[in-house]
Amino acid sequence: MSENQLFSPELRSQLQSVLSKMNREQLLWLGGYIEAAIDFAPLAAQSIAAPSEASSKAVEAVTASPEATRTKRMTVLYGSHSGNSQKVASRMADELSRSGLTTRLVSMEDYNGRQLKEEELLLVVVSTHGDGEPPVVAIELHDLLKGKKAPQLPHLNYAVVALGDSSYKKFCQTGIDFHNYLAKAGAHSLRDVLTLDTDFSESLVSELPVYVQLFQSPAPTGREETTTACGVSGEVGKAGFDVPVSVAVTEKIQLNGRGSDKETWHLEISTEGTDLSYQPGDALEVYAVNNPALVDSIVKKLGLTGEEGVVVDGQQVCLREALTHHYELTVLTLPVLKKYAALNAHAHLSAMLEEPEALDDFLKGSDFLDLITRFPVKISAGGLLGILRKLPPRLYSISSSLAEVGNEVHITVGAVRYEKEDRLREGVCSTFLADRLGDDEHLKVKVRPNPQFRLPANGDVPVVMVGAGTGIAPYRAFVQHRHATGSKGKNWLVFGDQHFTTDFLYQSEWLRYRKAGLLTHVDLAFSRDQAEKVYVQHRLKEQGARLYDWLEGGAHFYVCGDMKRMARDVKTTVLEVLMRHGRKTREEAEAYLAELRKEGRYQEDVY
Repeated sequence: MSENQLFSPELRSQLQSVLSKMNREQLLWLGGYIEAAIDFAPLAAQSIAAPSEASSKAVEAVTASPEATRTKRMTVLYGSHSGNSQKVASRMADELSRSGLTTRLVSMEDYNGRQLKEEELLLVVVSTHGDGEPPVVAIELHDLLKGKKAPQLPHLNYAVVALGDSSYKKFCQTGIDFHNYLAKAGAHSLRDVLTLDTDFSESLVSELPVYVQLFQSPAPTGREETTTACGVSGEVGKAGFDVPVSVAVTEKIQLNGRGSDKETWHLEISTEGTDLSYQPGDALEVYAVNNPALVDSIVKKLGLTGEEGVVVDGQQVCLREALTHHYELTVLTLPVLKKYAALNAHAHLSAMLEEPEALDDFLKGSDFLDLITRFPVKISAGGLLGILRKLPPRLYSISSSLAEVGNEVHITVGAVRYEKEDRLREGVCSTFLADRLGDDEHLKVKVRPNPQFRLPANGDVPVVMVGAGTGIAPYRAFVQHRHATGSKGKNWLVFGDQHFTTDFLYQSEWLRYRKAGLLTHVDLAFSRDQAEKVYVQHRLKEQGARLYDWLEGGAHFYVCGDMKRMARDVKTTVLEVLMRHGRKTREEAEAYLAELRKEGRYQEDVY
């Protein structure tokens, strides 16, 4: 389509007049903004013409000035656990490069902290892992900036983008840490931390031009309020992220025996006709549907009908549809509570926000129905959606290997059910899969790569796999993969659960692998089969001499399961083994473990 067809003479003249008055930075910023609009906005199909000859001459004139020809250099530094921070950093680096900045993109894993003294412009993009912990690749730099040997950085201008999940108490804590450490080192913050929740893609798009402008003119701007950005999960494709695909469930089996206190499901999902690909250690993001009974209770409690029209991701739907498919109802987060409190003059709610212990007690295990029941308020359908966060997908470790199962992906899901205040509560995704999703029904999924939880590239290297409950899932994938690829490395499984007779997940498979010699050792810890509780760390301690020999022989050590108790206790036990059987001091044992982490030989997939 020609320029004359796109624009009328009058509009073309107006565009030329505006563009000719802009300086180079303004034109570059506008170019980035237009590109983002083309790539991501709902009206992306609209075309935008190239700048006119007059505007091009204006750009050339500005570019010719000495100030404009000075090249600015910057570093975009990312610390990623599952890959999202890397993707965000890559997208932002591309945008900054288009603006004229000479930009390099570097993982914290490959970055020498001493280089910070040479930086002038720095953008940090980092995720928070677990309960406020930095991802493994960020630990070394995090510790450097936190410690006594932190460099002084008076010439550095920086900004931090933090990724996290607001359902965790220490939301985006790692990004906040980096911000504070850099400020303490004398660096100048161009703005306060941008915190991105799980549904961040739309907000990322809107923030891209802001960061281009910040780094093009990094003059002191003063501190701003921390921005909490909750984007639109339904628009993930707009920010260059993988779009979920629809897949069919072909098999669903409960793994626990009769009489078990636990409910664990094995799901087999067909990937036929999709380009879904994964590696052992990766996770599957599953997009859940809220329980219709919970939706109805919330609608009724608010005095609404559920048929009210609302807009979700640019589309008109009824309120019940929005609550069922698009918004988080089973988990209360602090940002949601604060938004709700702004509508509610209830004194007790306001007081609770200032009392950490009372706030934690209320948030733990409560859902949105609890909130509106305890602190009732009159609210419209549209106002309700303005409070809630989008329903993020739930992550499940993949329990299969492509090399073994072909066009399938398997997951192992523990159904979450509990009572609080005489009402049954349910995990949104686990009970959706267990109760309401039948065989041959479809669901939306997406692979979440986990590069920090990988088998060694050399199949001859021995591995130690420690897990409890559904933490056994990735090890099924590991052993399947080693079986399918003919790997010769020794494999040692340490697994724990409640009872041998009902909770030995995938028992027949493990016994078959043991008989075939693929599993060199299997140590089991069933905590409730005897008077004294026995856990996986106890088995590791019993086999301390063997564990130390394996580590000295180059083994990779893996931990999967509960972060707060199991993973912490396993780490403590490993340190004790190093001290006892390696005859190391506490400091030497910690240094040894740190080196294992750095080499990728001590890996955790914890939650």
